[in-house]
Amino acid sequence: MTTKKTITKAVHTKAFETASVQITEPVIYQVRNVGQQFAVYLNGNACDKFGKPGDAFLYRNEKLAFEALAYFNECK
Repeated sequence: MTTKKTITKAVHTKAFETASVQITEPVIYQVRNVGQQFAVYLNGNACDKFGKPGDAFLYRNEKLAFEALAYFNECK
């Protein structure tokens, strides 16, 4: 009589685990000149007066724009 042997391999469950990775882009605020006024940009997009992407909020001088940029950097 012949006997049949079954060979099985033990595989660790870690080989089948998956990981989720969240990639977040850096938050970069910039002040740019728009004619004779200034606007704050977030990652290349114009910001509103709350520092969120949207309709551009224009500041009458560079000092005000940089003050707003400082607040946006504190709040991020």
